[in-house]
Amino acid sequence: MYRIMIVDDEKAAQDTIRKYIEARLPEFEICAVADNGLEALKTFLRTPADIVFIDIRMPLMDGLTLIGKLNKITRNYIPIIVSSYGEFEYAQTAMQLGVSRYLLKPIDFDEMTESLKTACQALKNYRKLTPP
Repeated sequence: MYRIMIVDDEKAAQDTIRKYIEARLPEFEICAVADNGLEALKTFLRTPADIVFIDIRMPLMDGLTLIGKLNKITRNYIPIIVSSYGEFEYAQTAMQLGVSRYLLKPIDFDEMTESLKTACQALKNYRKLTPP
């Protein structure tokens, strides 16, 4: 089972992702939900996730800053951006930070499911190459 954290300041976005995963993807578990990057960072330190859905624009700490800080802690997770902003600069920075996918809101569930499958394969490959 893969553990997922959802980081978004919009409750509707949190609920949409959570409900879809809980209803349709039993191989995944929602381990945490955070309203901003600072809360997510603190939560991740206590309860690491395998996959983190991250909004870009949030109060206290934006999503790209959060990814940079998480990357300094570990590379044993997959960040997936979920954002209303499709601006090239955001996408470019996200790719430089190793973001697996950049999903635009409203979320396409087929695309999200495919993103999760890709993330799982990337985690398997990383863990094969990296000793515990």
